[in-house]
Amino acid sequence: MQTEAPTSNSHENGVLETGNPALNSGTPSAEPFYSATLSQLTQYFGVEFSLFQGSTGDALQMAADAGQRDWSRHNELFRAVAERGTAELVEERTCTMTLAIPFFAEMQDSEGQESATRETFVAVADFRSIHAPHDAQAAAFAAELSMPEEAAVAWLGGRAAWDPEALSRFAELAVSKLGTLPRLEVMQQNVDDLSHNLAATYEEITLLYRLTENLRIGEDPALLWEATLKWLADVVPADVFSIRFDQSHLAEDEEPNLHDATLCIEGAAPVADEVLGGLTERFGRSCLEQPLVANCQSFDNESWSFEDLHQLVMVPIQTNERCFGYLLAANHADGSEFGTVEARFMSSVASILAIHCSNIELYREQAELMAGIVRALSSAIDAKDPYTCGHSDRVARFAVRIAEEMGLPLHERNTIYLSGLLHDVGKIGIADSVLRKPGRLTDAEYEHIKLHPSLGHKILKDIKKIEHILPGVLHHHEAYDGTGYPEGLTGENIPLQARIIAVADSFDAMGSDRPYRRGMESEKVDAILKQGSGQQWDSEVIDAFFRVRDDIRQLAERERDALRVDSNFWT
Repeated sequence: MQTEAPTSNSHENGVLETGNPALNSGTPSAEPFYSATLSQLTQYFGVEFSLFQGSTGDALQMAADAGQRDWSRHNELFRAVAERGTAELVEERTCTMTLAIPFFAEMQDSEGQESATRETFVAVADFRSIHAPHDAQAAAFAAELSMPEEAAVAWLGGRAAWDPEALSRFAELAVSKLGTLPRLEVMQQNVDDLSHNLAATYEEITLLYRLTENLRIGEDPALLWEATLKWLADVVPADVFSIRFDQSHLAEDEEPNLHDATLCIEGAAPVADEVLGGLTERFGRSCLEQPLVANCQSFDNESWSFEDLHQLVMVPIQTNERCFGYLLAANHADGSEFGTVEARFMSSVASILAIHCSNIELYREQAELMAGIVRALSSAIDAKDPYTCGHSDRVARFAVRIAEEMGLPLHERNTIYLSGLLHDVGKIGIADSVLRKPGRLTDAEYEHIKLHPSLGHKILKDIKKIEHILPGVLHHHEAYDGTGYPEGLTGENIPLQARIIAVADSFDAMGSDRPYRRGMESEKVDAILKQGSGQQWDSEVIDAFFRVRDDIRQLAERERDALRVDSNFWT
């Protein structure tokens, strides 16, 4: 855009030569906002707009192709548009028309701070009319726009023809959209303020962060208990710490399935499990309402029977719903007595542990639900295609054995196992007439069945817990030389889990009976796999397969195992 209007009429038409309403340095300015608005309008309409002061109608900034017209005669029109607050066609000519769009901006002072002043502006642009005569020449447009004919030719080259009514309606939508921009800025400011307030409270949650930074649902809970006790040893002056889980509170039909470990001890002089058991049996119920602080001086010799313990703090690890066990600290490090400071601090730690225990149980319930979904999907595949019953499970086990031989870590083998179980889930969407056809498939039927990897991907893609298995489901029919489907990937562009599953899948498919043929002999299957190494299949995967060929053959001959989906996998 031009920042100056033509010199010949810049003063008489009220144009500010700087293109800025803030002629004096102390005058409030809205330039940052109106510049953004003009850019938005250019995006909406595909043309450059001139800018006029809403209160006076004076020109502030002219578009490069605005022509040489005397805009001062439109001052009253632009003021009226600003007052009404609606977009209008202020002039319709034979070939062209002029559109005026009002908007407002919060003014800013010279330091960029928002002031209480709100200013209205009018954006103006000329448009080519769809009703212009078909034989209209550039000269006609030049005359209407007060520009040289050569400039009119350039103007026509960048203008689409608009129907006046359609242009008016589109302008109304633009005004509505522009009206939301200030509100969006206010909302953004509110978000920024909230972020600032959250940052300011960081120091207030530092202690809580220190207590919880090592919580990991997916880890062995016993590791967390041990870490917690070690951390407590640096804070609480005690010689012995213990976390003891008590399942006696469970109902008759409940299973103690939180974890395997029931006791963790940390300290220079560990206390026997029997002693801690006696403590929880004697004092456990009494400390459910409030922490127990017991110093041996508070008891006579006959009532205090724990010879190795001289001071004790015991707090329950409990939520409103259940008590999971107890956190204990024993024997003050310098022989002093424990008090409310230690008790309250340990209660805070115990509360965090209790919530964590509750989360573990909830998470494992969700994991069991997810495992049930996987089992159901695997069963659905078998029900859909009974001729390949057990195929998915065998492919999963073969693939894991190959992955193990290739040295893949446990978490990747778990991913491959689950991906193998569900690699054919897309067959749920394949027509039974094709899937169970006793004869060979036609070209059209083959193209239909080739959809099953993509269908499987669509079925599973919204289950976030298993999104990491999707590459194996989607790409297990890709070929190493790029002739596979659905995307024709080549070489190592094919995900490794898919390359491994492809070999396991092909091996089982070739060796299994089908409605239209019997399974191939082992020697023939081996020959095909060797021949396709480096073309159909990854040669490294093929090599690993043949190194464990005997193991895989035993797996193939074994009766189908009960489907295993370890819930630890989900955590």
